[in-house]
Amino acid sequence: MRQVSFLTHLHKLRYEVFITVDKRERDGAIQVSIERNGVGYRIAGPKYDGAGQNLLRKPLTRRDVEEIRWYLERVPLQPDQPMV
Repeated sequence: MRQVSFLTHLHKLRYEVFITVDKRERDGAIQVSIERNGVGYRIAGPKYDGAGQNLLRKPLTRRDVEEIRWYLERVPLQPDQPMV
């Protein structure tokens, strides 16, 4: 019984995805990213410089993912150009 709960916990750790908001220590700049297992992709803000404070770390729910996908499916496929 204990082994099952441990495996369930491992599964959650491996696949849980977060939206994070961090504040850079040096100048107070804000960064928004999506993260899994401590590795992520910066969505907005300056590059991470190794020093700062996490302001928010929110796990994404199934509904969050569905809503985000809905928006992303409407993005024109033009690499590295900001949306207007």
